[in-house]
Amino acid sequence: MAKAPPDTGAHPDPAAHQSVLAASEAHASRAASPPATEEQLPDPARLANMLQRLSEIAGDGEGAVSRLALTADEREAHRVVAGWMADLGLTVAVDAFGNTIGTLPGQRADLPALGIGSHLDSVPQGGRFDGVVGVVA
Repeated sequence: MAKAPPDTGAHPDPAAHQSVLAASEAHASRAASPPATEEQLPDPARLANMLQRLSEIAGDGEGAVSRLALTADEREAHRVVAGWMADLGLTVAVDAFGNTIGTLPGQRADLPALGIGSHLDSVPQGGRFDGVVGVVA
């Protein structure tokens, strides 16, 4: 078994290390902030409506969804979500693979970007939350 090189404390990529440190410091300063106000919290009714709308696309009405990848039903789900993104002020684009990407610039350009995502397709007869919870969350 090969020995690991000694830890010199140096980060292999100083620029990336500084970026992580800046994000950690920003997080620490936000952690000391007062708790979120009610208007900053997610609206459960809005989320439930979004999940319901997506379950209607290729849903069987009984909780199962068959919104398979690369189908017209999946594209319809992407159109619906793109509309929601645009309504919220995001810039919406579709990449060469068909992924819908919403971009909202942060308040501080000196901090690293945050990327989140999920999928809008489902397995055959999947649950109504398959993938879409990660999208609407």
